[in-house]
Amino acid sequence: MSGAGPFITIFIPTYNRADTLDRALESVAQQTDRDLEVVMVDDGSTDETAALVQRWLARNPFPIRYVRQPNQGKHVAHNTALAHATGELFMTLDSDDS
Repeated sequence: MSGAGPFITIFIPTYNRADTLDRALESVAQQTDRDLEVVMVDDGSTDETAALVQRWLARNPFPIRYVRQPNQGKHVAHNTALAHATGELFMTLDSDDS
């Protein structure tokens, strides 16, 4: 990596997790180190996930890259996230974790 991006990319895979996603994003917002980005891959959600993410994008507490794709499974979402990540380190935060 060139060092131009954030130090950490936090990958949040999601599929119909509007009921738990706020908790995961809030846990990122509470971090004191802001040298991070979130890459969220929505694997074809049919619930209110997109609307919830739009509210977070409007708040803009940290960089969020939101990528929607047809439902293909977490393994494909992981590869999609890697293609969009710019951080030196890459970690996964499941959408129902904090």
